[in-house]
Amino acid sequence: MNPPKRILYTVLNWGLGHAARSIPIINALLEQNIEIILASDGVAFHLLEKEFPQLPIVTLPAYNIRYPSDNMVWSIAPQLPKILKAILQENRYTVDLVRKHKINGIISDSRFGCYHATLPTVFISHQLSLKMPNKLLSKLANNANRFWLKKFKEIWVPDINSTQNLSGDLSLYQGLKKVYFLGIHSRMSRTKNVDIQYDAIAVLSGPEPQRTFLQKELIQKFQKLEGKYLVVCGRTDEQYDKNISKNIRLVSFMTTKELNQAILNSRFVITRSGYTTLLDLAHLQKRAILIPTPGQTEQIYLAERLANQKSFVIQTQGNINITQGLKALENTSTFSNLSSSNLELEYRIQKWLESF
Repeated sequence: MNPPKRILYTVLNWGLGHAARSIPIINALLEQNIEIILASDGVAFHLLEKEFPQLPIVTLPAYNIRYPSDNMVWSIAPQLPKILKAILQENRYTVDLVRKHKINGIISDSRFGCYHATLPTVFISHQLSLKMPNKLLSKLANNANRFWLKKFKEIWVPDINSTQNLSGDLSLYQGLKKVYFLGIHSRMSRTKNVDIQYDAIAVLSGPEPQRTFLQKELIQKFQKLEGKYLVVCGRTDEQYDKNISKNIRLVSFMTTKELNQAILNSRFVITRSGYTTLLDLAHLQKRAILIPTPGQTEQIYLAERLANQKSFVIQTQGNINITQGLKALENTSTFSNLSSSNLELEYRIQKWLESF
């Protein structure tokens, strides 16, 4: 009998989204009796550690991305040298981990340096065509993106391969080979006949300091309203669960099971328009106010596209009107056209494992 295959699963730390969308993929791998070594850093590391305490996990070099302004170029451009340094460092770490742990294959959720020349490697992303403020920057960014993507043997997209998809133009993949769509999948579970306990739940994540800015603004808005509100701060490095006023409960972090139940117990959701969040909302069929991270073109594109489809309501950080937003949600429709299933995910994992 052959020994079980050993996979290195690496996750980008850009808030909690990449780690969160990896949870159903990791679970599907575990069902195939695969040995998994996890690797990440920061809050993504902490989330994976809490969700999979039985699995070994190692720390990778941190990108330490920050969004100090609402201009993406000015926010990211000065950080490019340290991002490139982190990519090169994590590749050296990856090669060392492969040798040390006798790794058979690698799956990387958005960590460009986690590839290996002689192993089956997978890159997970919905951003195969990047959105940038102008054509020149778009060309430069997409050339760089494709340069790194081509170092992987396969690319897996958590979406359906259709014009009626969730990611829109972001998942266009001209010039790339072996691109496979996993379908709509989520770490969340739907339950009928739940009790509504909160008028709205705010689910926060993403790079600092914008996460903190949004948290402060939402708390200030909630304090002026009637009703009951829950704020999940997305802080895995802290631990608190407290009522900061008669109508606002503040929680540092929730596990998947806890967050799943809290969202179901809330009438509406207020959150960033990160892609993993949209996967969860589509699966749960929940209405939401989307507040893109300022200057993050991907989130702005997704929020505007889905707001134009009357699927969600979009508002701008610094100019949030919760009363107006909740009223506008009455005219939105949930994603009844997007069916969620793990069948494509399970099939792709099986075919990949059979290839080595």
